[in-house]
Amino acid sequence: MKPCSRCRAVLPFEMFSPGNRSRKDNLHAYCKPCRSELQMARWYRKQGREIPAKHRRRVDCLSLDKMMSRVTALVPGQLVAIL
Repeated sequence: MKPCSRCRAVLPFEMFSPGNRSRKDNLHAYCKPCRSELQMARWYRKQGREIPAKHRRRVDCLSLDKMMSRVTALVPGQLVAIL
């Protein structure tokens, strides 16, 4: 389990992308949903476009629950109970 530096949720290691060799655990500091959101926002800013509302909002527990059910064998609703 590891905390995300952006959303502060404590998540399993599978929710973090590998590749940051400067860190002791070789994982990025942000969870996959937070990294995806930041990369999408960066893309819109580079294109000179306004970021749509659906990409501006922060990751909530329900979207984390859906992501976790894909990564692990958790049933939806189980992650919220764990947190």
